[in-house]
Amino acid sequence: MTQKLNVFLSIGRAYNAAQQEFRTELEAALERLDCQEITLDPKQRTSLQPLAEAREKIRASDAIIVVAFRRLHFESVVEFPDSELAKERKNQSLPTPWNSIEAAMGYGYGLPMLMIIEEGLHQEAIVKDRHEFAAQVVPITKDVLRSPEFLSPFEDFFRRVREEKAAGVAPVASNTSVLDPSQITLRRLLDLPIGVWVSIGAVLIALLAATFALGHRAGDIFWPDAKSAPVGQEPAPNDT
Repeated sequence: MTQKLNVFLSIGRAYNAAQQEFRTELEAALERLDCQEITLDPKQRTSLQPLAEAREKIRASDAIIVVAFRRLHFESVVEFPDSELAKERKNQSLPTPWNSIEAAMGYGYGLPMLMIIEEGLHQEAIVKDRHEFAAQVVPITKDVLRSPEFLSPFEDFFRRVREEKAAGVAPVASNTSVLDPSQITLRRLLDLPIGVWVSIGAVLIALLAATFALGHRAGDIFWPDAKSAPVGQEPAPNDT
């Protein structure tokens, strides 16, 4: 029996039959692969604001799937308006902004991420075929999810997630921020996102600067005459 994976599903609300059928088929595929779907359900809200709830659920996941289908469509739109760079774009389609928000959270936590992007959708920023795992750019129909061209990389993604989790590479699903020192390995440290290393470096620099300033201030307090003494000569003791 395979180990169940917690998979966060970033997907907008279906507003037509094709999108609803696609989602139903995708959920069935996740169930066949022994994956527990995690998502923001407006019918089962918590006391948290949606952003905080998404962060909590994504942090507790083993992987994230982003399904980006058309939410907005512009017959004509101007990029960089009122400037020399102004450019008209026609027939532009965009997904829900929640795809970008949730994908960015998953990327920040270092989760394996699979993009499923509707064919013809404008790709930009994090919702783009640019990540470790190749995006599936497909028409939004349920038959696509049954094709070997889709299922082969889809199933391979979860096989790799399970292998990485078993090897201790993938982030361990947890609702707590407490780190168990016994679980720290060199491999896990090297797999930390670059943003974490930047933050660690900034903290270390700040600590070094604070230590230097504290030492300099302590010298002024406890040895006030040290600055005025000639080089090589200790200051004379105070007369009693």
